[in-house]
Amino acid sequence: MSKNRSLLDRVDAITLAVVGIALVGTALRLVGLGTRVFQYDEGWVGYWILQFMETGVWQYRPIVHGPFFIRVNSAIFGAIGVSDFSARLVVALLGGILPIAALLFRRHLRDSTVLAFAVLLTANPILLYYSRFMRYDLPLAAFSLFTLGFIVRAYDTGQRRYAYAAAVTGALAFTTKESVLLYLASWLGAAVLLLDYRFLRARDIGSDWRGVIQSQWQTLQNSIRHWGIHLLGAGVLWLAVFVFFYAPRAPGAGSVGFYDALRNPLLWPDVISEATVGSFNSAIELWGGGMQDHAYLPYLTDTLRTLAEGAPGIVSFSVVGFLYDRYVTDRPSDLVAFNFYVGISAIVGYPLANNFPVPWSTIHAVVPLALPAAIGVGVTYRWGRAAAADLGSKQRAIAGLLGIAIGGVLQTATASGSLTSVVKGALVLGGGLLLAAAFLPRIRALPNRLSSSNKAVFPVVVAALLLLSVGLHAAAIDYQTNYVAPTNGDVSPGGGSHLVYQSQPPQSLASLLATMDRVSDGNGTDVVFVGSRLSMNETEAQSPPGPAGWFARNPLPWYTEQYGVETENLVNPEDRSPNAPVVITTKRHSDTLAAQLEGYVGVKLPLDQNSNRVVYAFIERSKAPPRAELFSGQASPMKTDGDSE
Repeated sequence: MSKNRSLLDRVDAITLAVVGIALVGTALRLVGLGTRVFQYDEGWVGYWILQFMETGVWQYRPIVHGPFFIRVNSAIFGAIGVSDFSARLVVALLGGILPIAALLFRRHLRDSTVLAFAVLLTANPILLYYSRFMRYDLPLAAFSLFTLGFIVRAYDTGQRRYAYAAAVTGALAFTTKESVLLYLASWLGAAVLLLDYRFLRARDIGSDWRGVIQSQWQTLQNSIRHWGIHLLGAGVLWLAVFVFFYAPRAPGAGSVGFYDALRNPLLWPDVISEATVGSFNSAIELWGGGMQDHAYLPYLTDTLRTLAEGAPGIVSFSVVGFLYDRYVTDRPSDLVAFNFYVGISAIVGYPLANNFPVPWSTIHAVVPLALPAAIGVGVTYRWGRAAAADLGSKQRAIAGLLGIAIGGVLQTATASGSLTSVVKGALVLGGGLLLAAAFLPRIRALPNRLSSSNKAVFPVVVAALLLLSVGLHAAAIDYQTNYVAPTNGDVSPGGGSHLVYQSQPPQSLASLLATMDRVSDGNGTDVVFVGSRLSMNETEAQSPPGPAGWFARNPLPWYTEQYGVETENLVNPEDRSPNAPVVITTKRHSDTLAAQLEGYVGVKLPLDQNSNRVVYAFIERSKAPPRAELFSGQASPMKTDGDSE
């Protein structure tokens, strides 16, 4: 009884610790969540959510990806209002609870590994940054991890509820974006590699490939008999969630949508067909075409560069964990190998599948690799601790301080620019590979030439160096990219993080946005967009993809809709002078407007990191913010008639 009680106490302690980690992670994601200006893709999706809320009309458009945000964020906006904070809230919460998924794998992991897994999912810079970002990739990775966890848990316990939970999270994964098909492909590929490993090991147990296939077939039959009707029930639940999200919302005479089917059940076959077959055909038609016709190596290089800055520890420790589990332990874990294969396939595969070299695709490598990385962290710690036990207290302190000092120097050099993130990542990765090699018998025999005391110093230094260096690196990147300079990419003036994509507007745009909000008083036109490039027919911007002028303005349309700004288009300012508190144009018409608009303050504002899209805003002097605020960051002043300053 006491033994069982102590086991329960241990389980409760680990569960509480993981929940505590998740709460800390959630807090990190909520602090200042609405501060950063909306990125191009956020504005793209957010605008169509607001259009759906206004018109009630929606149909799956693969260019905007799945309907997850349409359904969830429209409910959030209705409950707590529209803002940058509320738009990102569901992603932040999913990122915050992601460490909870570690508990689903407890039967296969040490308690210390579960904790390390939870910490890695909480603190990794890529996962933290894109948990504060309204994009589909973090929700897709989160739902996929929970789905895998529920499947594993159902297999471990035999409890049917986990099968139904997997059906729900699996369906939600499908509502995010079309990349879920890549998950299915990588999961299938990982399963094939696990089967191949069984073929190789069959001879060691006096069997062959036929015996392996027979054994696996028997296991499959037993599972089907055990689960029976519950597999069908889980499938029906999956379909119900999928159809609820993907079914068109098309009010009006002659249209067929979700609510029409609720009123007339005879329409359900058409609605279900459109939600499933129709959506699949649309996705394949767009994403299965030529959108991926690009050189592979530049995209792969960009992926590796992102990982070198944002996840060098997870990548290196995942190699350690995989090699240790596969070649050192008596019974290699399918779970560790499966996640390692899925993570590596994401590193290799997404550069081929992406239509742009984007940093957020590395999420799909980081999340699965975090599990074998947690193994690697535990192995490194135990290796260093065991070696430290052979040293005296003085030697132990010297070795630990040496590791800490080297790690601190590396981190300081990285922060100051003396070492690039790529070099730092390569050093950490190289250290991880050396550490992994130390577990192979032939390599481990090399240090025997050293004295016993000197031999023990090496692993202590390496373990302290790797653990501390990786931790400091993650903390520094987390702080810089999320709270200090969340809009500074490495292509922006002055440099920044490669985690920040080039279509992120600089924070200096915030002063113009605040002004637009302030002048939207419902008394006439608030903002005039001048020039053919920025002009658009508003009726063409009610469903994606939208007119060219919309793309030239993005992310401004998200804010004009959010603030209720009354806008007007003026193609040629020479026909008449615009009359509004705020006038926005391009370089072509900036000089003309500068001469026309007396009593206005002019400011030049880029809409992305490399200034490919630049607007020129003129604000009535009485409505303009203080100069120090208006001309901050990448914003620069323009001379206008009557501007004596």
